[in-house]
Formats: sequence, C-alpha cells, structure tokens
Amino acid sequence: NGLNGAIFCSEASLVSALYHVDRRSSVTWFLPLISLPFSGNCHYVASLRLGNEHVWSDWSDFGSSMATAMPKVWSKDQLLATKPLNCKVKLDWQQLCCDLGPIPVECVISMAMMQEGHESQQGQERLVAMTNCTAQSQKMAMPSLRDRLEVAINGFDPGVTYRFTLYARAHLPILGGGS
Repeated sequence: NGLNGAIFCSEASLVSALYHVDRRSSVTWFLPLISLPFSGNCHYVASLRLGNEHVWSDWSDFGSSMATAMPKVWSKDQLLATKPLNCKVKLDWQQLCCDLGPIPVECVISMAMMQEGHESQQGQERLVAMTNCTAQSQKMAMPSLRDRLEVAINGFDPGVTYRFTLYARAHLPILGGGS
C-alpha cells in the first residue's frame, strides 16, 4: 500500500522464454523498483496473474509484505564551526556513515542564536547552506577524511553565541516518477 492504501497495477511484462507454467512450477519474476510508486517507510504486498492475449488467470493470494525504509545516515562526531571572519564561517565534519555503504547524501546546515548562559535556542533555525557529500559504510569511513564548507552569512551580532546543526539524509532517486 505504497500510496495511502491505494492499489497500483504495473504494466504487463512479456516473458518470452516462458512457454508452459503449471501450478507446481516455481517461477520468479523481478519487478524493477523504478516501476513502483515508491515512498519511503512503507509496506508493499503483491499479487499477480498470468495471461496471454486471450485469457487471464485469477489474481493470486497476496504474498508477504516488503518493507521499505530510508537508510540511516549518521556522524561519529560533531559539526565544527569557526568564529565568523569577514561574514564567513568555515564548517567541518567527519565523513558521514550509512548502514548501506557508500551513498550520496544531501546535507542542510542551519544556524540558531543561543540564549546567553543557556543551552536552549533563542530564535528559529535559519537555513545557511545546502550541499552534497558521500557517506561510507561504518567500516570504510576514515576519521581523517572530513567534509568542509565555507559559508558567507550576514547578520552576526557581536558577543552572541550561535549553534550550527547539520541535517543529512540519503540522496536517493525518486522512484516511480517515470519521465
């Protein structure tokens, strides 16, 4: 039920090498993920039927569900930021990790003004940068490799502390949106 419980039917696929199938035959078909109306963190179940240009079988029972989830992306350390110099801040973070191994990652960095003497934010977060990088598997990530970014930001107040936050997610292709 990828689309809020909606039913999706794929186009019929021709299987030219298949001449005879009976109920005892074990046949496996592969449906490319690109043909699914993919949405992360959903469960899909499938049913199929066989046919030719004259007659179609009844639909099969639904099989086991297939779960989809966005891969987890994390960092082993903190985002580091320099003090502003000429309205520019240099941001630096250790190479990101992903449980799937090397994948492209979208990163968004925000900035928020902190209350004096408190750990809580005073104002809303403000988007200051967007970038892409590559996450590695936890075993392959090298602590010495760091992603860096220099950002020009206007509006720093003297004597005020700012908190920078890095948000990251897997940059996966949008599936099912065939063009």
